[in-house]
Amino acid sequence: MLVPSKCACGEWTVLERSNVWTRWDAAIVEGDDLTVAIILGKQLCRLDDTLALVRLTEVWNTRGLKPDGRYLALHKCGCLPVGTHSWHSRKESLNVEPMDWPDVEPDPNSSDPWSGILKTTLF
Repeated sequence: MLVPSKCACGEWTVLERSNVWTRWDAAIVEGDDLTVAIILGKQLCRLDDTLALVRLTEVWNTRGLKPDGRYLALHKCGCLPVGTHSWHSRKESLNVEPMDWPDVEPDPNSSDPWSGILKTTLF
């Protein structure tokens, strides 16, 4: 799970809450920033957001790096983030349709305010 949070040093970060909690800089590393991150020896993780969910894949040194990829750098207090862009999903829009709710009328025999009787039609 990715959670935006503020570090004790005052910088905005992305907190990854999986088996081991890891704090990443909130700036995206891509393009020329990727070259700078490699030179500085920053630990990176690739953002894979092809679906509605975001997945982080850690890369080691230059293994697993893609020139067109987008990455987060490991946060170190007191050091400026390498990237300059904030994260936006590549997915332009999701195919979301309104959900049809069934007709429900209150149940007079129940004290539960959330209980109800479905109005069903046979045809």
